[in-house]
Amino acid sequence: MADNVQVMVVGAGVIGLSAGIKLLEAGFKNVTLVAEHFGNETTSAGAGAMWRPVYADDSQMFQHWADVTFKKFLDILGTVNSQEHKNSSLQKNTRYKETDYRRYHPTAGLSLVRGMEVFQNLNEPDPVWQDTVFGFTRLHVTHTESGIRLCDKIHGSTSEAPVHKTLLAHAFTSVLVNMPQYLAYLLHVYRKLGGRVQKLHCPLASLEELFSQCSKHVGLRTSRPDTDMIVVNCTGLGSRLLMGDTMLTPGRGQTVKVYAPDIKEFTVSINDDEGLAYIIPRGDGTVILGGTNDQIMSTDSYAADVSGILDRCLRLVPALKNSKILSTWAGLRPMRDTVRLEATRIGRNSLCIHNYGHGGSGVTVHWGCAEAVRDLAIKFIRDPDNQNSKL
Repeated sequence: MADNVQVMVVGAGVIGLSAGIKLLEAGFKNVTLVAEHFGNETTSAGAGAMWRPVYADDSQMFQHWADVTFKKFLDILGTVNSQEHKNSSLQKNTRYKETDYRRYHPTAGLSLVRGMEVFQNLNEPDPVWQDTVFGFTRLHVTHTESGIRLCDKIHGSTSEAPVHKTLLAHAFTSVLVNMPQYLAYLLHVYRKLGGRVQKLHCPLASLEELFSQCSKHVGLRTSRPDTDMIVVNCTGLGSRLLMGDTMLTPGRGQTVKVYAPDIKEFTVSINDDEGLAYIIPRGDGTVILGGTNDQIMSTDSYAADVSGILDRCLRLVPALKNSKILSTWAGLRPMRDTVRLEATRIGRNSLCIHNYGHGGSGVTVHWGCAEAVRDLAIKFIRDPDNQNSKL
């Protein structure tokens, strides 16, 4: 279908890798991933991370992307009895129970884990995604010196302790992601499908430079003058400079990685008076503690932030007290009021598909966005006279 189309995906985080995979699966044979940073050098690598829409819009399209991603995570995890489900005629239309799925995929770094979010507002509404995750339950809990106390004792001690406050909790099972492992897994899948990789040695400063670099690479691969080119812009916050998109702002996230193999569930407090707090186990004994959302352009780790994160997380889960600190990290979320996912015709034979501005929800929506990129690319091939395409 797309033998004469050269595709360049710019950006090697979770957004770019998943887009490249979907394009290859759709039959685009000449796909090259172009980036200045790969693997642990990307912003994606430092994310917590878990499936949970955060710092995101509540549009139906966004929720669709999130639903697609959750289902894809379950597909990767696989079922406990894969052969039985493979032989089921209802497989494609049936969502199995939580207990049907494997709890951990060591290669992909995915874990199916139960945990909770806690809120000071006892009237916090249920989220629109409650039916996507498994076992969503609304509970009242108490916060004591020994931690959060739930009726099923997810966290904290069972001993009596003075109650600090009553909180609302949303308990549910979701997918947690060890991002370094997951990025390596995605790159492996991408290469296995025939995708190519090219490293940039300096950042791109404009859309014109982007197309110039991509055209140069295409020229090395083909001498056909009628070759179509699709460039997929997955540069995250880099599009602020690349596209002059002033709607993009940095959302600085600070995290602390600790070794705490006894922590098996996640805990999130997103409206604490004293700041954001989350505890996300990665399935390999390490746990990511966070976080911040500062509107500053810096990836430096600040001692005050690290101290505040440790204090907030210890108050939520005192069992972290003796955990060994392994590293600290800070990265910049590409914050935008809405995700930019649209295609624009550039010249006679070229299309630019923009896929950026996912805020803190890139992990949550990346497979849904990748499918949208694929659909826009196919539309370009089938309807080349269409000048602009939006979702």
